[in-house]
Amino acid sequence: LACSSWKHTVHTCTVSHLACSSWKHTLHTCTVSHLACSSWKHTVHTCIVSHLACSSWKHTLHTCTVSHLACSSWKHTLHTCTVSHLACSSWKHTVHTCTVSHLACS
Repeated sequence: LACSSWKHTVHTCTVSHLACSSWKHTLHTCTVSHLACSSWKHTVHTCIVSHLACSSWKHTLHTCTVSHLACSSWKHTLHTCTVSHLACSSWKHTVHTCTVSHLACS
């Protein structure tokens, strides 16, 4: 996925065993399997571990983690909770999700 099409900043980093509890601010992510993050012009913050407890997050988690999703159609920020077994009820802000394999998000 080419994230350059995003109208807003997309920060990403999909390290498998990252402990995200330490993050104090918003987590922006673009977690497609083969994304080269070196091209990112800004800081890359991330946390996409399989069993992450998001209740510790203080702010909104923005992410686009569908396997073959074309994000260019998104006009605004995509908010989502895409960890496999994450309970989103704990989120303090709205959690919009787009996590199906071939979903067209336009």
